[in-house]
Amino acid sequence: MKIIEGFHIGQIKRGRKKGQDRIKYKVRYRWNIPECLEGKIKKGDIVWVHCKKGDKDFKARVLVIDIIDSNERVLRSVINIVN
Repeated sequence: MKIIEGFHIGQIKRGRKKGQDRIKYKVRYRWNIPECLEGKIKKGDIVWVHCKKGDKDFKARVLVIDIIDSNERVLRSVINIVN
């Protein structure tokens, strides 16, 4: 089973850089890669993933930093690749 490691991508909310993307690089997260997307995702791609904050589930964009071949299973998974 393959797992990706990556950083969340957020948008700047205020100021003259409003609307620009920024990488939240302080914490690295992990997600499962489903079988239908295995081999299609590369380092440096931006993907949509399942996330959870508090009680709410949502999807977020993530910059792929590393692809790991591992036996452990991670709770959340990748949804799709962004263009």
